[in-house]
Formats: sequence, C-alpha cells, structure tokens
Amino acid sequence: MNLKKLSLTLASAAFIFGSVGCGTNKPTGITVDDFVNALVEKENLTGKDGVYTYQQSFQDHAVDYTLTLKCIADSYYSYVFESTLVREISTETISGQYTSQIKFIWGRFKSSLFQGKAHFEMKKEASHFDDAHYIFYGLAFDTNGTYGYGSEEYIDPIKQEWLDLNYSPLDDTWKMTKINIEKLNTLTKSTVNCYLW
Repeated sequence: MNLKKLSLTLASAAFIFGSVGCGTNKPTGITVDDFVNALVEKENLTGKDGVYTYQQSFQDHAVDYTLTLKCIADSYYSYVFESTLVREISTETISGQYTSQIKFIWGRFKSSLFQGKAHFEMKKEASHFDDAHYIFYGLAFDTNGTYGYGSEEYIDPIKQEWLDLNYSPLDDTWKMTKINIEKLNTLTKSTVNCYLW
C-alpha cells in the first residue's frame, strides 16, 4: 500500500458520514458537527476561511510537543481533520523537526492516513539536509480508545550518517503517532464523551 493509494482511500471513502455509534448522550451517535461545535465552544475557537484550529503544547517524558488540530469545512463530510504533532530538535550541530500527521474523517479509522516525517539540517552546512517520510497502517485499538496492536511501516530510508548520530526518525515518529492518537482520543472523550476510534 502506498501514499497515493492511502490518499485516494481517504479522499473517496464510501461511507455514510452522518453519525458514529459512540457516546451515550444521543441515540443516533455523535456527529462531526457535534464534535466541532463542542470543541469551538469549549476552546473559544474562531474560524478562518472555513477552518477551526485547536492548538496545545505539552510535555511527554520531558519532551516538548505541539499538537495542532485543524477542522476543515468540507461540502460532503461537513468537516475533515488534520492533526499534526511536532517535536523540534536542536543541538550544536543539528537542527530539525519530527512530525506525526494524521488526516482523517470523523470516526472512520479505515480512511485515516497516518504519517511520520523527519527533517534534519547540519547547522554549519546549510545545504546539507535530509528528509524521511513514513506511512503507518494496520493499526488497531482497544475498546477504551487506547492503541492496541499491529503496525506496518512503509519506509523512505534515511541516510546512514543521521543514524550514526543516534537519530531514529522511524522509531520516534512512530512513538509520536501513538501520542497523537492518544491526544485525539482524550480530546474527543473530554469534548463529546466519545473516542474517535
């Protein structure tokens, strides 16, 4: 499975989108509008060009992260979502960024695109940089909304010299993807009493 195929799955998922059977406050399930409206009200968000943006900075195991969730107005699905988790890297010799990005449709796990990205630059050699891009799929979840088991990775290899400096973008972006999932489930649970997946 490649990026093009996953993107096509995301863009053309043939699901009835109106409701998802989770939460108990509505017999028909929680709709995408329920979640966006509750998030907008809870976080006092202001929309711009059809996009509501929620942002949160936090620490996990003494590492600083920034989570950005974009709720993007869509004529068919009402809203589609993009959740981006970023970790900045800076040493005497290297600057860079790890990114976990999830593009998803409300409650439709099989239509979600999970990606890990990394970008590194040598500070003394402005033209010396490297990028890595990973796609994670085959993920599964427990009934309480936490990550359960199973993963496969599509790997664009990174240069050995970065690995020699103890940078492991595959492992790190995979860990960040799990954190991203956890934060999204925590956010939806606290907002509309419903796990996203």
